[in-house]
This record gives sequence, C-alpha cells and structure tokens, in this order.
Amino acid sequence: MKTIAIILVAFSLSGCFYQSVNQYDLQAAIKACGAMENIAHISAGFGGRERVTCYDSKKIFLHEGK
Repeated sequence: MKTIAIILVAFSLSGCFYQSVNQYDLQAAIKACGAMENIAHISAGFGGRERVTCYDSKKIFLHEGK
C-alpha cells in the first residue's frame, strides 16, 4: 500500500494531471517565437505557467502579465 501511495504522489507531482495548452497559448507562442515554424515546444507546468521553446533555443514564459 505504501508503494502505491508513493507512486501516486510522484505521478501527481509530475504535472501530468493538469497540463493543458489551448489556442490562446498557441497564439502567444507564435507571437513570442515570430512564426509557427519557429516553435520547438510548448510546455504547461503544474501551476498553470506555460513556457515556449523556440528553435533558436530562446525560452519564454507566456502570459507573464496576467
């Protein structure tokens, strides 16, 4: 039982339950990287912060002004 609890806690802390990227985030990433073709990766963290990585290795947190 203890092992299952440890696995569930580790899995829930990984952010897998709450990650979501929508059209609003995609448009912000396009603006941040300059074009759709320049987006390498968009990630959503557990706390709701989204970060885009452009192909030029630039990493930008989206919606910082919220």
